[in-house]
Amino acid sequence: MLGNTTILPTDPIYYPGRVATQVLGGGADSRLFLILREQKSWTYGAFASLHRYRGLGYWQATAEVRTDVADSALRELLHQIDRIRTETIADSELVATKGFLVGTFPLTIETPSQIATQVASVKLLGLGDEYLRLYRDRLGAVTALQARTAAARLYRRGALTVVVVGDGAQLYDRLQGIAPIRMVDVDGKSLTSPISLRRRGPWPSTRAIRGPHDSSRVVIQGSPMGFTVSETRRSPDSLVYVERSNLANGAFQQQTTLVLEPATGVVRQVDQVTTQQGQKVETHLTYAAAA
Repeated sequence: MLGNTTILPTDPIYYPGRVATQVLGGGADSRLFLILREQKSWTYGAFASLHRYRGLGYWQATAEVRTDVADSALRELLHQIDRIRTETIADSELVATKGFLVGTFPLTIETPSQIATQVASVKLLGLGDEYLRLYRDRLGAVTALQARTAAARLYRRGALTVVVVGDGAQLYDRLQGIAPIRMVDVDGKSLTSPISLRRRGPWPSTRAIRGPHDSSRVVIQGSPMGFTVSETRRSPDSLVYVERSNLANGAFQQQTTLVLEPATGVVRQVDQVTTQQGQKVETHLTYAAAA
């Protein structure tokens, strides 16, 4: 995960910044997803998002990758950030991105609850009474030059914070050539040397074996609206199925995890996290062993 603080909520650069962020990593047809997942096969998904708050907002990019490609994936992330900051977005890419953002906006104001959420956000952030009415027009008017200028201002390479979580003993040497490293343990306590991360004996046999995975895209009237990615992992004592869904540019996100008995397929645990319009709902079920 990497990112930095950005702008106040009323800054007009938000609109070209929103377009640039969508091009970079807003969905299954974005650069990060297509390159890191489809071309490189380094991850099941890589994304970027731009957030506004009453104070300073922030942007972030995320990807879950294998340890042996963590350095390569991070270098590619940084390269794509440099591209969006310095290169003009192609007309075809710009038109498709703006069309997606403009076309999916009505999906965020379909129900009374969604409308109330949008109006509350407008009031909270001080966006003005005309914000919702003009939102699509303002996105549609963004030019390639404006998007590049916004990206150069929002994605501040000198201010980036990068967080890599994993096996520090294996990652330290791979990452130290990219940026200065500060190592901490799982409790946030500083580690002064990579030697302190070296294993001093065998770890429990919990290494998961990755199994079949699949993905699908949601298309409505020819326009991509989201995607679902699933994977199966097997370890000595369990079978784990994980499914992640993202619709309407993140307006609806859901991750479901099933833990099953490897021999019988009986469900032991179900965890589901759903986020819709910023509201998160979590469900966690644990099943007692059969008598």
